[in-house]
This record gives sequence, structure tokens and C-alpha cells, in this order.
Amino acid sequence: MEGSNELLRLMVDAAMRGWHDRNGVLNKITVEIKILPTLNAKLGCEKTLAQYQSRLKWFKQRYNNYYKLIRHSSAFGWDSMTKKFTASDEIWEDYFKSHPKHEHYWTDTFDDYEDLRLVVGNGTAIGKDAIGLGDDTDARTFETEENGGTNLLDDYVFDHNSGEFIQSNRQESSYQPLFSEDLASPLPSQPMSSEDCIGAIDGTHIPAMVSGQDINIYHNCHGKISQNVLAACNFDLEFIYVLSGWEGSSHDPLVLTDALSRNNGLKVPGGIFCKYFLVDGGYPNRRQFLAPFRGVRYHLQEFTGQGRHPENAKELFNLRHAYLRNAIERIFGSVILINFQSN
Repeated sequence: MEGSNELLRLMVDAAMRGWHDRNGVLNKITVEIKILPTLNAKLGCEKTLAQYQSRLKWFKQRYNNYYKLIRHSSAFGWDSMTKKFTASDEIWEDYFKSHPKHEHYWTDTFDDYEDLRLVVGNGTAIGKDAIGLGDDTDARTFETEENGGTNLLDDYVFDHNSGEFIQSNRQESSYQPLFSEDLASPLPSQPMSSEDCIGAIDGTHIPAMVSGQDINIYHNCHGKISQNVLAACNFDLEFIYVLSGWEGSSHDPLVLTDALSRNNGLKVPGGIFCKYFLVDGGYPNRRQFLAPFRGVRYHLQEFTGQGRHPENAKELFNLRHAYLRNAIERIFGSVILINFQSN
């Protein structure tokens, strides 16, 4: 079990780095060069490609059981806080009529569901109907010095020797990879200034009307039929880029990879001191995309109220990150409100 858990952690980390191919899978070369050597070094063993493929098959079988549950009825949902599937008593009882061996699903927690969905749950989502809007927009056209409030990230820099933030006027990436640095995706070799932060990126699920054999891959983790829409905005609450049409079963990192790989897709200025976007913990923390610390308080409501102020540098960083990244939440909310009022 320890080996399975470690392998799943590495596969999640690989997916977050964008190592999946367009079909949402890790190819043989990636597994042999990056996954297996790291796994064997951590476990002190010599796992082979055949053993990896066997365990991958087991992961898929386990995920398929979860997927059948979600697909059984649109009334099934997922609570990411309790790690439980949710439904009314009547829905559960109806499900157990055809799946009597799964009665424990009613009360069990499933810590691996979200990880399995990320690494094996979207193999058929390919974004064949995805359309980029704002293709002519280049992030370099936005003057970052006009975007008020971006200096909130200026106070600390991550010290790799101590593993903590120290007082500074620069900010480096906070990501702590599972893989060794020679296998990791390239991270900025120079400090990242908040003046170079040009906006925020996030994905949202929009209800979709789909028929035929494609309907299965449009079911999201809550069992709803949707499309996964990626959007980038600046701090003036203006959309920079929108990519719509990805199937609901697709994951945010895969959609972002597609947006960056298009000839006329999302563009982020490079250079020694590159510009970057803020992203949430669902995206890989890599060059040009800065995510918050994991396992640390992040959402604004978690800091609301007496005695709930940040207690350390990491929480302070996450609070300021969430404050700025809230721009994408606000612009999504504005679009939904306008559509509601127009109907």
C-alpha cells in the first residue's frame, strides 16, 4: 500500500507539471525516465514498467467504481472537504439495489478520489471542440504598473536553506517538488517581482448540452454535464484570454497546457524577469504561473474574523495571493450576474 500511495503522489505531481500528453496520459518515456527512478529511490526497490502498468490498471479499476457511482444519478455529488460522496437517502438506496457490495460508500471517506480523477480519470478528454477567444491578445500589452495593489507580494522571498520566507522585496516560487530538481520542470532562476504579476487564471464549469457517445466525457466530478472553461484576466477585471469547449471531465492543468500550446493561444511574456499569472492550488506551480503554498490556509474566508489573522509567513503569503487572485473570482461572478439579469 505504501508503494501505491507513493506512486499515486508522484503521478499527481507529474500531472500538475503538465507531463501528461494531449490524451491525458503519461507516456512510456516519461514513466521510465522520471516516474520509476524517483519511485525506486524513495522506496529503495526496483519497480519495473510492467509493475507500473499493473498498478495503473488497478488505479483505473478503482476510479471506475467511483465514476459509476457519480454516473448512476445526477443527484450524486462530491464533498471535497469531507472526502465523501453525497446524495439523499433515496438515491443511495436506489444505487445499492444494483450495487449491493458498495453499501460502505455511504459512510466511507475516499481520500484518493480527487487524485485518481486527476491521473486516470480524464484519459478521453481531448478538447476537440475547444475554442480560444481573445487569441489576438498578448499579455505584454498590459501595463502592470497601472494595476493597483500588486505590491502585496513584495514583502518576502523564499529561502531554500531555511525553508521559510525572509523579509525582502522579491518573491520566488513556493513550490516544493516531489521529484529531484534535475527532473523537475524549470522554475524561475531569478526572483519574481510582484510588479511582473499581470493577472490571474482559473477554470470554471459551464453547463453544456451534449448528446450521443460524447456525453460521457462531459460529466464533471459532480456528475453534471459541463464544459471546462479557462479564463485569464488582469487586475482591472478585464478578460485577457478565454478558452472554452473542453470536456467537463478534463482537468485545469490539461486545459492550461492546451491554451499555451496553441499558435494563437495564451501568451505570457518571457525574458529574465518574466511576467506571471496567479493560479490556485489546482495548477502546477512553475515558470510564469505562481500557486499558493499547499496544506496552508488560503481562502479569504479562512482569515475572516477575530483572531484568524495569519500566524506565519506562509499564511501571510497565501492571504495576499488569495486577495489578488480573487480578481478572477470577481470577474466570473460579474459575468454570471449579468447573464442572470439579462434573462
